[in-house]
Amino acid sequence: MQLLAELPDLWDVKMDSETTDCAPSRFAPEGSHEPVISFVKSITGRPVVGVGRFTSPDAMVGQIRRGVLDLIGGARPSIADPFLPKKVGEGREEDIRECIGCNICISSWHDCVPVRCTQNPTIGEEWRRQWHPERVPAAPHAATVLVVGGGPAGLECALTLGRRGYEVMLAEAADELGGRLRFETRLPRLATWSRVLDWRRSQLQRLGNVTMYPGNRLTADEILELHPAHVVAATGSRWVPLLYTPLEVPSGTLLGPNVFTPDDIAAGTRLEDPVVVFDFDNYYMGSALAEHLAGTGHHVSYATPSGLVSAWSIMTNEQPQTYRALADAGVGVHTLTRVESFEGDEVTLVNVFTSARTRLPCRALVIVGARLPEDALYRELTTRREELVAAGVASITRIGDALAPGAIAHAVYSGHRHGRELDASDAERALRRDAPVRTVIHAPTSA
Repeated sequence: MQLLAELPDLWDVKMDSETTDCAPSRFAPEGSHEPVISFVKSITGRPVVGVGRFTSPDAMVGQIRRGVLDLIGGARPSIADPFLPKKVGEGREEDIRECIGCNICISSWHDCVPVRCTQNPTIGEEWRRQWHPERVPAAPHAATVLVVGGGPAGLECALTLGRRGYEVMLAEAADELGGRLRFETRLPRLATWSRVLDWRRSQLQRLGNVTMYPGNRLTADEILELHPAHVVAATGSRWVPLLYTPLEVPSGTLLGPNVFTPDDIAAGTRLEDPVVVFDFDNYYMGSALAEHLAGTGHHVSYATPSGLVSAWSIMTNEQPQTYRALADAGVGVHTLTRVESFEGDEVTLVNVFTSARTRLPCRALVIVGARLPEDALYRELTTRREELVAAGVASITRIGDALAPGAIAHAVYSGHRHGRELDASDAERALRRDAPVRTVIHAPTSA
């Protein structure tokens, strides 16, 4: 490298592999490139630029002052907040929508689909939907909106509606806002994801037209008594103990005193050892739960019908580190297996290809497979149409996991879209599409 030291006009140093160069926050802190690239400035007089999922101005300035970098690059942080440099320059650090390092944007790249971001639902929609990350259209008229549920979808919807000028009431059944994030951010290595909650809560607190009511589980009768113009159900979803069939779809509910879901773990349920986590959700939850339970002293095995642990997380660059994390935690791994039966003290696993059976001691089976919308309140309200009309309720809508369970990014997008499109015309909701270019050649006509 010394032979090349002064040849480039600028050094932009990449690390050894994509899974470390673009590592998720679960396994790499902000500025994690420093140990690998800090030597570069010692061998060149040329400017050096680098990345490291920088969102903190202090971390950026620290690398400049310590001579690690001359210029700070921002890829994922600029997706989460395209105006990050402007906000730093204006001293508005509290307004920075910080990247959470979930790498949903990386998964978009791997999938060759339009980019998505958990923190910034407008990314990729600037042209198609004409969404600006910092500006929303004003409400066409005054109205009160009740958002039921303070999880990712409800928070984003309330914030968008509030910025548009609506009077917003945000009711959350739990004593704290956050929905699924209240538990998930307490799992190993997921604390950074709390930025989804923290940023939205801080922004909502600055809006005088938004009132938040944690610790309020509303009934349909209570909602009707409030007389909101619009009701938004952001009531989330629940995990269900379904099994995985040879047809590669979940089917059949497994019920029993020692069968649990992530919701039971979130509620503080005590488990007996040994524990088996059966994961066909294939994202982070199964492996994170296994690591969490092992970290609290349980003897844990992890089983999945997929060929790899947390199979989909290869899209987010998490999978190699997940394997190491489970190994470090002493979690036994069984791939290509599905649960056939559970007798209360033993679970039978069947290989998905050979049908060979493996029996594991098990006193607690945690199934991480499927979620269903928690939409009972919405369904009850929709059966009371006449009362809704009498109460002046013009619309009731489901968003986020209450509509279709998915990743946090999907919930945030759903909440933002409804908040932005409420009271919009069909023309305002219409998508812009690329028009193909056609060349029309007219045949010559005879005289």
